[in-house]
Amino acid sequence: MDAGAARFTGRDPGYIYTRLGNPTIRMLEDKVAAMEGGFGALATASGMAAVTTAYFSLLSAGDHMVGTRAIYGTSRVIMETEFSRLGVTSTFVDSTDLDAVERAITPRTRLLYIETPSNPVLQVTDIAGCARIARTHGIPLGVDNTFCSPYLQRPIEHGADFIVHSATKFLNGHSDVVGGILVAGCEEIYKRLRPRLISFGAIRDPHQARLVLRGVKTLP
Repeated sequence: MDAGAARFTGRDPGYIYTRLGNPTIRMLEDKVAAMEGGFGALATASGMAAVTTAYFSLLSAGDHMVGTRAIYGTSRVIMETEFSRLGVTSTFVDSTDLDAVERAITPRTRLLYIETPSNPVLQVTDIAGCARIARTHGIPLGVDNTFCSPYLQRPIEHGADFIVHSATKFLNGHSDVVGGILVAGCEEIYKRLRPRLISFGAIRDPHQARLVLRGVKTLP
Protein backbone atom coordinates (compact mmCIF):
# COMPACT_ATOMS: atom_id res chain seq x y z
CA MET A 1 0.00 0.00 0.00
CA ASP A 2 2.86 2.37 0.77
CA ALA A 3 4.36 1.75 -2.67
CA GLY A 4 0.99 2.35 -4.35
CA ALA A 5 0.41 5.55 -2.40
CA ALA A 6 3.87 6.81 -3.31
CA ARG A 7 3.25 6.21 -6.98
CA PHE A 8 -0.22 7.76 -7.07
CA THR A 9 1.04 10.90 -5.30
CA GLY A 10 4.00 11.20 -7.67
CA ARG A 11 6.72 10.53 -5.08
CA ASP A 12 7.66 7.31 -6.86
CA PRO A 13 7.84 7.42 -10.70
CA GLY A 14 7.03 3.72 -11.11
CA TYR A 15 4.25 2.30 -13.27
CA ILE A 16 0.63 2.34 -12.05
CA TYR A 17 -1.78 2.03 -14.94
CA THR A 18 -1.13 1.54 -18.65
CA ARG A 19 -2.85 4.75 -19.77
CA LEU A 20 -0.41 6.61 -17.52
CA GLY A 21 2.65 4.59 -18.42
CA ASN A 22 3.82 1.12 -19.38
CA PRO A 23 7.34 -0.33 -19.65
CA THR A 24 6.88 -1.69 -23.19
CA ILE A 25 5.37 1.58 -24.42
CA ARG A 26 8.15 3.49 -22.67
CA MET A 27 10.78 1.36 -24.39
CA LEU A 28 9.35 2.34 -27.79
CA GLU A 29 9.12 6.00 -26.79
CA ASP A 30 12.72 6.08 -25.57
CA LYS A 31 13.91 4.31 -28.72
CA VAL A 32 12.24 6.77 -31.14
CA ALA A 33 13.25 9.79 -29.03
CA ALA A 34 16.87 8.63 -29.24
CA MET A 35 16.60 8.07 -33.00
CA GLU A 36 15.23 11.60 -33.47
CA GLY A 37 17.56 13.25 -30.98
CA GLY A 38 14.61 14.48 -28.90
CA PHE A 39 14.00 15.01 -25.19
CA GLY A 40 11.22 12.43 -25.03
CA ALA A 41 8.49 10.75 -27.04
CA LEU A 42 4.85 9.75 -26.65
CA ALA A 43 3.42 6.72 -28.41
CA THR A 44 -0.15 7.20 -29.64
CA ALA A 45 -2.94 5.02 -30.98
CA SER A 46 -2.60 6.39 -34.53
CA GLY A 47 -0.81 9.06 -36.49
CA MET A 48 -3.87 11.27 -36.25
CA ALA A 49 -3.95 10.77 -32.48
CA ALA A 50 -0.46 12.28 -32.45
CA VAL A 51 -1.53 15.21 -34.64
CA THR A 52 -4.67 15.88 -32.60
CA THR A 53 -2.74 15.71 -29.32
CA ALA A 54 -0.30 18.32 -30.63
CA TYR A 55 -3.14 20.61 -31.74
CA PHE A 56 -5.00 20.34 -28.43
CA SER A 57 -1.80 20.84 -26.42
CA LEU A 58 -0.51 23.91 -28.23
CA LEU A 59 -3.64 25.75 -29.41
CA SER A 60 -6.51 27.45 -27.58
CA ALA A 61 -9.66 29.31 -28.62
CA GLY A 62 -8.69 32.44 -30.55
CA ASP A 63 -5.34 31.06 -31.65
CA HIS A 64 -4.16 30.69 -35.25
CA MET A 65 -2.04 28.02 -36.93
CA VAL A 66 -0.03 28.15 -40.16
CA GLY A 67 0.39 24.83 -41.94
CA THR A 68 1.62 23.19 -45.12
CA ARG A 69 -1.03 23.36 -47.85
CA ALA A 70 -0.12 19.90 -49.18
CA ILE A 71 -0.15 18.33 -45.71
CA TYR A 72 -1.66 14.90 -45.00
CA GLY A 73 -5.36 15.43 -45.71
CA THR A 74 -6.86 14.63 -42.32
CA SER A 75 -4.32 16.84 -40.53
CA ARG A 76 -5.87 19.73 -42.42
CA VAL A 77 -9.49 18.55 -42.36
CA ILE A 78 -9.60 18.17 -38.59
CA MET A 79 -8.22 21.68 -38.16
CA GLU A 80 -10.68 23.27 -40.58
CA THR A 81 -13.76 21.33 -39.47
CA GLU A 82 -13.30 20.43 -35.80
CA PHE A 83 -10.85 22.90 -34.30
CA SER A 84 -12.58 25.76 -36.11
CA ARG A 85 -15.65 24.93 -34.00
CA LEU A 86 -13.52 25.54 -30.93
CA GLY A 87 -12.40 28.97 -32.14
CA VAL A 88 -9.05 28.04 -33.66
CA THR A 89 -8.29 29.47 -37.12
CA SER A 90 -5.75 28.28 -39.64
CA THR A 91 -3.99 29.26 -42.85
CA PHE A 92 -2.45 26.65 -45.15
CA VAL A 93 0.23 27.88 -47.54
CA ASP A 94 2.84 26.54 -49.93
CA SER A 95 5.48 26.02 -47.25
CA THR A 96 8.19 25.53 -49.88
CA ASP A 97 7.89 29.33 -50.25
CA LEU A 98 9.32 30.80 -47.04
CA ASP A 99 8.02 34.24 -47.92
CA ALA A 100 4.49 32.79 -48.04
CA VAL A 101 5.03 31.24 -44.63
CA GLU A 102 6.23 34.54 -43.20
CA ARG A 103 3.29 36.46 -44.66
CA ALA A 104 0.79 34.01 -43.15
CA ILE A 105 2.01 34.63 -39.57
CA THR A 106 -0.31 36.89 -37.54
CA PRO A 107 -0.18 38.22 -33.96
CA ARG A 108 -2.52 35.35 -33.04
CA THR A 109 -0.39 32.60 -34.59
CA ARG A 110 0.69 30.06 -31.98
CA LEU A 111 1.91 27.16 -34.12
CA LEU A 112 3.74 26.54 -37.40
CA TYR A 113 3.16 22.96 -38.53
CA ILE A 114 4.73 21.54 -41.67
CA GLU A 115 5.08 18.18 -43.36
CA THR A 116 8.15 17.45 -45.43
CA PRO A 117 8.23 15.60 -47.71
CA SER A 118 4.47 16.03 -47.79
CA ASN A 119 1.95 13.22 -48.28
CA PRO A 120 1.23 12.41 -51.06
CA VAL A 121 2.83 14.98 -53.40
CA LEU A 122 6.31 14.91 -51.80
CA GLN A 123 6.86 18.67 -51.67
CA VAL A 124 10.02 19.49 -49.71
CA THR A 125 10.02 22.35 -47.19
CA ASP A 126 13.11 24.01 -45.71
CA ILE A 127 12.90 22.98 -42.04
CA ALA A 128 15.70 25.28 -40.88
CA GLY A 129 14.13 28.20 -42.76
CA CYS A 130 10.76 27.58 -41.09
CA ALA A 131 12.51 27.24 -37.72
CA ARG A 132 14.03 30.69 -38.15
CA ILE A 133 10.60 32.15 -38.89
CA ALA A 134 9.06 30.37 -35.91
CA ARG A 135 11.81 31.60 -33.57
CA THR A 136 11.39 35.17 -34.79
CA HIS A 137 7.72 35.06 -33.83
CA GLY A 138 8.18 33.04 -30.65
CA ILE A 139 6.08 30.07 -31.75
CA PRO A 140 6.82 26.32 -31.88
CA LEU A 141 7.56 24.50 -35.11
CA GLY A 142 6.13 21.02 -35.59
CA VAL A 143 7.23 18.68 -38.39
CA ASP A 144 5.51 15.56 -39.71
CA ASN A 145 8.52 13.34 -40.41
CA THR A 146 6.59 10.24 -41.46
CA PHE A 147 7.87 9.93 -45.01
CA CYS A 148 11.59 10.28 -44.30
CA SER A 149 11.72 8.74 -40.82
CA PRO A 150 14.70 9.53 -38.56
CA TYR A 151 16.82 7.27 -40.75
CA LEU A 152 16.87 9.96 -43.46
CA GLN A 153 15.88 13.18 -41.66
CA ARG A 154 16.06 14.47 -38.07
CA PRO A 155 14.04 17.71 -37.91
CA ILE A 156 15.01 18.60 -34.33
CA GLU A 157 18.59 19.04 -35.56
CA HIS A 158 17.24 21.70 -37.95
CA GLY A 159 15.27 23.61 -35.31
CA ALA A 160 11.94 21.76 -34.99
CA ASP A 161 10.31 21.79 -31.55
CA PHE A 162 8.39 18.57 -31.99
CA ILE A 163 7.95 15.78 -34.53
CA VAL A 164 4.95 13.71 -35.56
CA HIS A 165 5.11 10.22 -37.02
CA SER A 166 2.50 7.90 -38.37
CA ALA A 167 4.19 4.74 -37.08
CA THR A 168 1.81 2.84 -39.38
CA LYS A 169 4.24 3.62 -42.20
CA PHE A 170 8.04 3.30 -42.11
CA LEU A 171 8.67 3.03 -38.37
CA ASN A 172 6.63 -0.17 -38.26
CA GLY A 173 7.34 -1.23 -41.81
CA HIS A 174 5.32 -4.45 -41.81
CA SER A 175 1.80 -3.15 -42.66
CA ASP A 176 0.27 -4.79 -39.57
CA VAL A 177 0.09 -1.92 -37.06
CA VAL A 178 -1.72 1.42 -36.82
CA GLY A 179 0.04 3.91 -34.56
CA GLY A 180 1.68 7.26 -34.08
CA ILE A 181 4.56 8.88 -32.23
CA LEU A 182 5.13 12.42 -30.92
CA VAL A 183 8.73 13.44 -30.23
CA ALA A 184 9.37 16.57 -28.16
CA GLY A 185 12.59 18.45 -28.70
CA CYS A 186 12.66 19.85 -25.14
CA GLU A 187 11.16 19.26 -21.71
CA GLU A 188 8.79 22.24 -21.97
CA ILE A 189 7.06 20.88 -25.07
CA TYR A 190 6.98 17.36 -23.60
CA LYS A 191 5.22 18.63 -20.49
CA ARG A 192 2.59 20.34 -22.64
CA LEU A 193 1.93 17.25 -24.75
CA ARG A 194 1.89 14.42 -22.20
CA PRO A 195 -1.04 15.48 -19.95
CA ARG A 196 -3.39 15.86 -22.94
CA LEU A 197 -2.47 12.48 -24.35
CA ILE A 198 -3.12 10.82 -20.99
CA SER A 199 -6.41 12.65 -20.48
CA PHE A 200 -7.72 11.89 -23.97
CA GLY A 201 -6.68 8.24 -23.68
CA ALA A 202 -5.19 8.12 -27.18
CA ILE A 203 -2.30 5.95 -26.04
CA ARG A 204 -0.60 3.08 -27.81
CA ASP A 205 -1.43 -0.47 -26.83
CA PRO A 206 1.60 -2.32 -25.31
CA HIS A 207 1.37 -5.23 -27.74
CA GLN A 208 1.26 -2.83 -30.68
CA ALA A 209 4.26 -1.02 -29.17
CA ARG A 210 6.15 -4.31 -29.19
CA LEU A 211 5.33 -4.79 -32.86
CA VAL A 212 6.61 -1.32 -33.72
CA LEU A 213 9.79 -2.03 -31.75
CA ARG A 214 10.22 -5.09 -33.92
CA GLY A 215 9.72 -2.97 -37.03
CA VAL A 216 12.19 -0.29 -35.94
CA LYS A 217 14.94 -2.93 -35.93
CA THR A 218 14.55 -3.28 -39.71
CA LEU A 219 14.18 0.45 -40.46
CA PRO A 220 17.39 0.63 -42.54
